[in-house]
Amino acid sequence: MFKKIFARKKFFFLSFLTICSLPYFQFPLTVQGQAQSFQRYSEIEEMPQWNKQCQRFTDGYPQTDCNQNMTSLDSQTKKSGAYSLKLQGEKSLKNIYQINLPVKPGTKYKISSWIKIQDRKCYNYLDLGYPSAFTSIDPERVSTVQHTRGIWCGMFFLKTNESGGTASNLLQPIIIDYPYISHSSWDWYYEEGFIQTSSQATSLTITFELEGFDGKMWIDGLTLQEVESFIEDKYLHIPIKYEFQGMKIKQVSQNPLFVETNAGKFIFSNNNIQLQKNNETMSTLTFSSANFLQNLQIKQEEGLVILENVNVIFSLGADSSLLTKLKNNVSLNIEGKKPNYHNFEAGVIFATDYTKGILFSPIYSPQMLQSMPYS
Repeated sequence: MFKKIFARKKFFFLSFLTICSLPYFQFPLTVQGQAQSFQRYSEIEEMPQWNKQCQRFTDGYPQTDCNQNMTSLDSQTKKSGAYSLKLQGEKSLKNIYQINLPVKPGTKYKISSWIKIQDRKCYNYLDLGYPSAFTSIDPERVSTVQHTRGIWCGMFFLKTNESGGTASNLLQPIIIDYPYISHSSWDWYYEEGFIQTSSQATSLTITFELEGFDGKMWIDGLTLQEVESFIEDKYLHIPIKYEFQGMKIKQVSQNPLFVETNAGKFIFSNNNIQLQKNNETMSTLTFSSANFLQNLQIKQEEGLVILENVNVIFSLGADSSLLTKLKNNVSLNIEGKKPNYHNFEAGVIFATDYTKGILFSPIYSPQMLQSMPYS
């Protein structure tokens, strides 16, 4: 089968087992041009343009006065800069604290922050007039009150949205089930997320929101910065522990250039990579430029071999994964034997900015895949 996509993000992931099961297909990978200047806002929590509002945490969320200690700048408890932002909520309130910043349209941004929690209380909310979504029982499904049993610790959010757009929460989902009551205090931890503005965007609103949160939260190092890519180089350097399930880098050779893992061997030439198992070529990745892989430099890290030249960076892991970040445009042909088993006959190769992937063939319906035996 032949498959083609256009991927602006110059990153893709292949595993040895996946490659060994591929028929032939081809796709071009294109690299976005370098930005001339990058927009950056740092220590946003110290800016004066923040606005606050509070709502009663009940049906209709009517506007109400905020608690006097809702916000303050703290010069003692901080991670960086002159101050941190201290937020404090109440059981009966929805506290909203937000700032609006100019941004560029059609642009990728990274937002990051350090967060600290202290004295977060868990409590019975059933007699506090909470929204009916938290208290009513729906006979058609398991309701929130059945999950919480009326006990929770409030919620908090870090949201972004363009004017007129839908807000996105950049923090991990909040578990509110009764067995998973939160710890009362968390020391400084780091959160980050990525967004891309629309073609009409001119501004972005950043919002911290506390719902029934009876505790203290500190925000520091809040940063919004324009980035060229959603994929940062640090992801190529995540260590892989040797000997886990037998995974290891067995041998690295400069001339001829190859890397051997416990699962197989990756052999590099000027424009292709052969994947061998038991001295048999299982698959070949061919790059359209004749010397695209020339002069690859080798660096070994924990459970990784990094290979890099002016065109590409490879991160080859002890788990036989091959992470690739392109620096220049290229078309890639992937060819391999069709296996006599169904594992990996359908799957995903990511050539992606987190929005696109390649579903490789043979392509079966979900019903057919689910009916296949596992032995």
